[in-house]
Amino acid sequence: ALTATVSGLAGGTSYNYMVAALSEAGVGDVSGVSRQSTSPASPLGLSSDTQTSTSITLSWSASVVSGGSAVTSYKVYANDGSSAAAALSQSAVATTDGSTTVATVSQLSPGLLYSFAVSAVSDAGEGEQSTVLAQSTSPGVPASGPTSVHQTSTSISLDWSAPSSDGSSGEDASGYRLYDVAG
Repeated sequence: ALTATVSGLAGGTSYNYMVAALSEAGVGDVSGVSRQSTSPASPLGLSSDTQTSTSITLSWSASVVSGGSAVTSYKVYANDGSSAAAALSQSAVATTDGSTTVATVSQLSPGLLYSFAVSAVSDAGEGEQSTVLAQSTSPGVPASGPTSVHQTSTSISLDWSAPSSDGSSGEDASGYRLYDVAG
């Protein structure tokens, strides 16, 4: 089979091609028109909407399609959280339908820095991945406490330990919120 690669095309766009043979005698007859769509353009604007200690919700802008095959799904890729530079997984950690541009990646570990990318899929194939986004899960539960270390008639002093996730690849706890729970 004879092949040619046409580069510099826009993602999610339909193109029409014909081919003719050449010889010293001249140009032969032209083939019929072949219509082919490029795979979808990379989704833009990947961002993190919310983070918990075990999940991160991502959103992005839909891939632009200009007469090409419609986006049928989006695939979300993540790394293992060991560092922002760690390689993304070869298989998707989440998949949405072509009209959904939000996904929650769960079963993550507290306080780790994960990297994410998203790609669009159409009948023409899977497009290139978006720009990588690095986002940390929130810190885990404090390792111990709170326990009372001193009390008076008008105050109680409490002590606790930092989450075990502090010192991992993600954001360490930068403050604490103490709740007064009736009971």
